[in-house]
Amino acid sequence: MSFSAVFSRRVLGLAAVVVSLTATGVFAVYETQRRAIVSVRVGGELRYTPRVALESAVSAHATSSLYRVDVASVREAALTQAWVKDASVRRVWPDSLHIAVVEREPVARWGQSGLVEADASVFYPPALEVFADLPVLEGPEGTESEVLRRYGEITPLLSSVSRRVVLLSLDERRAWRIELDNGIQLVLGQNQNNAALRRFVRVFYAVLQAQPSQLERVDLRYTNGFAVLWKAKPLTQPEGEQG
Repeated sequence: MSFSAVFSRRVLGLAAVVVSLTATGVFAVYETQRRAIVSVRVGGELRYTPRVALESAVSAHATSSLYRVDVASVREAALTQAWVKDASVRRVWPDSLHIAVVEREPVARWGQSGLVEADASVFYPPALEVFADLPVLEGPEGTESEVLRRYGEITPLLSSVSRRVVLLSLDERRAWRIELDNGIQLVLGQNQNNAALRRFVRVFYAVLQAQPSQLERVDLRYTNGFAVLWKAKPLTQPEGEQG
């Protein structure tokens, strides 16, 4: 057999291999593009987000093939869940989507229906019953960071007299109202710093702790002191008279 004939046979064989590999590659790409998503897996511990609700929300956006699925839409669907702060989505061969979720971490309640995080982000979950022990923060829209910062300032001051803040409210006139765990209310004026609160703490231990249960309200909006409102004493009935 001549050299040219042998060379031609080898070229034809190589061409056949190339065609076969190309066809296999095209078929593999075709199969990849049409392969349906069989499972959607949510990674990480979910403490507050119902897994079924999350999987249902993202599954509605995972009906195409694994290759064609819009992972950005799947992520946005995950973020519609109240407790989901962030999410990442990735394709896992051959037929799965994996979703990693970061849940929100509340530090206080916001108003009657919201929760607030350490970065002052406010969100509104469907139920708040399990967070009844968290302090309540209130303020006009846009003041979330300010109210949270002020809460962080006054908490250590009042904890020094074994008191815990259960409510911190900023009203439209920029006045502050603080309610303590023993029912005492404190009032601070507009733009008033914490000097008056420190003065109250000093006097509380020196004088007011003798009858703390009789205190109702302390107005700290004074330059050199504060006004105390005592609880009204119940009227006593004459001896022998019954109500």
